[in-house]
Amino acid sequence: MRAMLLANELIKVGHKVTIISSSFFHQRKSFRSKKTKLIKVNKKLEIVIIKSCGYKKNIGLKRILDHAILAFNLDKFLKNNKTFKPDKIFIGYPPIETSYVIIRWAKKNSIPFMLDVKDNWPENFLEPFPKRIRLIVKLFILPYYILSKYIFINSNYILSITESFIIWIKNFSGKNHKGEQANKTKYFLAPLVREKIFIEKMQITEILNFWHKKGIDIEKRMHFSFVGSLSNSFDYEFIYKIANFLNSYCQDYIFVICGNGEKYQ
Repeated sequence: MRAMLLANELIKVGHKVTIISSSFFHQRKSFRSKKTKLIKVNKKLEIVIIKSCGYKKNIGLKRILDHAILAFNLDKFLKNNKTFKPDKIFIGYPPIETSYVIIRWAKKNSIPFMLDVKDNWPENFLEPFPKRIRLIVKLFILPYYILSKYIFINSNYILSITESFIIWIKNFSGKNHKGEQANKTKYFLAPLVREKIFIEKMQITEILNFWHKKGIDIEKRMHFSFVGSLSNSFDYEFIYKIANFLNSYCQDYIFVICGNGEKYQ
């Protein structure tokens, strides 16, 4: 979504864009292609699909293997395509491995790039484990910490979705990113959003009727809503407890959760 929004804006002002992405579609857990291939959408846009093995669960060894294979095939693609030399690169982080491969290649070829950080990998790898064993787990995933620090320290332009993420990046990269590189690095903030939606009056009536059939009058604004992927990234148990607590005191409030994912049940 973020890459396509940027691509569309760049194309509008006359740039040519090449999007490089995985053959595996993370959200749907399906393959866009079984092999590495180039898709020419039009004169201004082309998409390179890089082969990977895929996975069924967001957390697991198969996903680690998928990202390793993706990085290996990406490295091979960059080395084999000598004529591919973009003027600038926008790097989506994570995955860690692919970000590392592209940054090393970009620096070798003196191509300026911006790193777009949307998740606090690898630190959130520790979250599923009890605190008493996290240090041991961290030793096993130490290579990811080394790669991530290299990525942050060697990025002169870093974009992220919240101010707290930028603070985390500075702290994670070591001594709050002090020294010569700290003076070079520029940080930018761009919230994770989609393009504007323009709704006709007729559509508003349909929307209100849709929710009325479910027993919810959204015009009263007496509800809390969540729209997104129902994944392990969010603590739904906490929401459940709050909803029960509020229900004891004020039954007018409603919690509405919209989406799909492994936590749907």
